[in-house]
Amino acid sequence: EAAILNRLIRPNAKLSQAVARAFLRFSFDEADKARMHDLALKNQADQLTIKEERELQSYLTVGLILDLIHAKANLSLGK
Repeated sequence: EAAILNRLIRPNAKLSQAVARAFLRFSFDEADKARMHDLALKNQADQLTIKEERELQSYLTVGLILDLIHAKANLSLGK
């Protein structure tokens, strides 16, 4: 997965400023943030169902991809 993401993100190529700013606006909405918080609390208490474990893992994966997109955007903007 890391090699595929690296090819997708292309760390040495810059985004235009408009695209970089648009990517930085990508974020989870409040309902998703609340759901992630609830799942994290249940995980800490070791009370997740199998379905919830998969849901939490999906949030973590998407969050990682979002972090990579934001990092690429910030680099392109010189931050």
